[in-house]
Amino acid sequence: MSYHLELAETLLLLGNLDLTKSVLEKCLEAEADSIAAHCLMGELQLQSGDRERARHTLVQIRRIVTAAREKGHEARAAREAARLVVPTPEPVEKKPQKVSRKKVS
Repeated sequence: MSYHLELAETLLLLGNLDLTKSVLEKCLEAEADSIAAHCLMGELQLQSGDRERARHTLVQIRRIVTAAREKGHEARAAREAARLVVPTPEPVEKKPQKVSRKKVS
């Protein structure tokens, strides 16, 4: 599923919301309690302007994290939580401008 999560992240960054949704739905079918998949789905819902579904997804994430803690799976929850930050594209590096230096007399 790691591959599919990375694919979904990439598609989300590229703005391909329909395909992102399809990939995430498959991820959640395979692993319904994936914190990372739910977080990406919530980000997708926010980008789509669906705040109510995003709020519902956040509630689901809280339930999953709480259940993981109760079962003693805190490390798993922490690992997934650390992974769920969707990176923003890095700014393109600007080439240094040539500075003309005049001799001062």
